[in-house]
Amino acid sequence: SNQKVSLELMNRKVFVTAVNNIANLKPNQTATIKLGSKKLPVYDDFDSGAEDFTIVNNPKDSFVSAKVFGTGYSRPDTEQLGYGGLKALAFVNNAVNSGIGIVSAQYGFPLLYDLLVGTISLKLHPSDRTHNWGRML
Repeated sequence: SNQKVSLELMNRKVFVTAVNNIANLKPNQTATIKLGSKKLPVYDDFDSGAEDFTIVNNPKDSFVSAKVFGTGYSRPDTEQLGYGGLKALAFVNNAVNSGIGIVSAQYGFPLLYDLLVGTISLKLHPSDRTHNWGRML
């Protein structure tokens, strides 16, 4: 049959043949093997396009989270959490009563993510860790 051997197999054969022939080399003699290679694809320069200012002037409604979760997510204010105490307890109660849903804009995945990584300062007790609140919710 007229099948073409893959470039990888051809290169392996050349390499194994060269290794087997090392014993036949004279002292101070070297061997050169020629391996085949594929032509690399040409890629356009990534940085040569138009300037991208979306991070500066992109409104909340066009964020990816807004497209996935329906509305833009914004982190709870520190005044809403109050660094603990009654405000933080009220926030936890509201989250539990409204239901934590992955696609919820207010109590969904973005909030859980912020709690897990510690970017929100939700603490009922001074020794609380936000990661634990994210795991519980």
